[in-house]
Amino acid sequence: MGRCLPHLFQGQPHGGQQGEGVAQRRDVVEASDHHVAGHRHPDAPQGRHDPERHDVIDGEQADVLLSRLSTLGQALDLAAPFPAETVGVVVDTFHVWWDPQLSEQIRRASAEGRLASYQVCDWNLPIASDALLPRGYMGDGYIDFATVGQWVADAGYAGPVEVEIFNQKIWDAPAAEVVEIVKARYAEHVLPYL
Repeated sequence: MGRCLPHLFQGQPHGGQQGEGVAQRRDVVEASDHHVAGHRHPDAPQGRHDPERHDVIDGEQADVLLSRLSTLGQALDLAAPFPAETVGVVVDTFHVWWDPQLSEQIRRASAEGRLASYQVCDWNLPIASDALLPRGYMGDGYIDFATVGQWVADAGYAGPVEVEIFNQKIWDAPAAEVVEIVKARYAEHVLPYL
């Protein structure tokens, strides 16, 4: 493909409160913006991954960011002071499918030139002991890929779609089997709506 999309994972500290650490959050974005600007391909935007809970790994240090982003709108607000060519957002279905403003925020991301990537996997119950591991094959859970995919397509996104499944059972399955299932589910639940 020849393109690279670095992600900054942002998250909630153990015992922290949502909304804490706005200054730290901006510092991380500014530092990554400065670093990426000197090392990225001119055509490669930087995505801002906005999960409910992730630790930030900064080089050799494992610094936990003292805040979290819960919505695409929050990610866009954080990205706003930076050039769209450098800081974009990722529509990650696992983290944003529930957002009542998702359609509006996808349109906003596109209008601002920040729609950097579209990631798909399904949100399954029961929640695993690690809250990031209940991801499943598209069609196994609760996400309406037809609607979200149509919003992404209507916003003009025509870039790559990444299937990102964190699930121990799937990781333990034979790779060839996983690839075949992903291909079939993508063709059925994602591709028709792009």
